[in-house]
Amino acid sequence: GSGSGGGGSEDGLGLVSSDASRAAGDPEAVPDVVAAMQRFGGGLFATVAEQPGNLAASPYSVALALAMTLNGAVGATADEMSAVLAPAGLETSRLNDGLNALEQALEKLAGPVRRADGTATTVELAVASALFGEASTTWKEPFLEVLAREYGAGLRTVDFVRASEKARELINAWTADQTNDRIPELIPDGVLDALTRLV
Repeated sequence: GSGSGGGGSEDGLGLVSSDASRAAGDPEAVPDVVAAMQRFGGGLFATVAEQPGNLAASPYSVALALAMTLNGAVGATADEMSAVLAPAGLETSRLNDGLNALEQALEKLAGPVRRADGTATTVELAVASALFGEASTTWKEPFLEVLAREYGAGLRTVDFVRASEKARELINAWTADQTNDRIPELIPDGVLDALTRLV
């Protein structure tokens, strides 16, 4: 595994990751995680629905991204993130185990299925969550190990410091590719700058 910074590539999008294998997760933790996600989703909706206009949001995606990030947080930041993501008593390790098992169960729902009328179709379902970190930052191995073991992910690196607009373009291109162009611009202009370290 690589816990160091760098991870650059010719196109500006690098990867740092651990060699840790993906764990199976804990199916017994799924009910606690689902309850936490329902609570989180309700709170998220109540917050963003205050703005006028149409709303499309995926509480699952937001919670997954925050849970991944939580594993790198400490102190008051970790406490605040935990309070938002999970009810009292749901430890980060159990949240990881439950989200891991839930994501793998969801992935098994994709593929060929029979409709009620007997005709065949295919369910397309893809979960795409990623963290994008500053390439010059040293990302610690325990954090990278949790990402690999519980989320089957590494951390993509970009140059926020010297090329924040290019980083924005790379993140948007990755998102557009993962969503078959359904989300062509996740990060709007003016959001990222040289102080950004993680998206």
